[in-house]
Amino acid sequence: MPSGSPERMKALGADIIIDTSNTPDWEKEVLGLTRGRGVDLVVENGGAGTLSRSLKAVWVGGTVTMTGVLSGFEGTLNTALILPKALTVQGLFVGNRQQFLEMNEGLRANGIPPVVDHIYAFPETSLAYRDLEAARHVGKLVTRI
Repeated sequence: MPSGSPERMKALGADIIIDTSNTPDWEKEVLGLTRGRGVDLVVENGGAGTLSRSLKAVWVGGTVTMTGVLSGFEGTLNTALILPKALTVQGLFVGNRQQFLEMNEGLRANGIPPVVDHIYAFPETSLAYRDLEAARHVGKLVTRI
């Protein structure tokens, strides 16, 4: 099964998959699938270019957690999307090395396996970057030194 395939995502627990590259107005799809309600949580990794879509897709009292800024840091934001829904917009950084080790220990202690799409040998690092740019992976791309 291809790494980024809907079948793989469903095997990992996804109920619904929206390919945003084929569905540019994905927030409308979310609202349609939830009968206009929206979702409780959006993990936003697009940044300024997609934040408004995330704010539209989330339900009253919901949360948008920003983990990335793939489309840039600056843009126009209509704050009217936040106030009437009483949304929480939260920035989330990855953390330092110690926090990474603690997170991994927590995952291990609770039996939560990481989702690793592919492991590359160090000489294949350029292939890992190519695959990262293509964005067809599910989970992490790892380079073993």
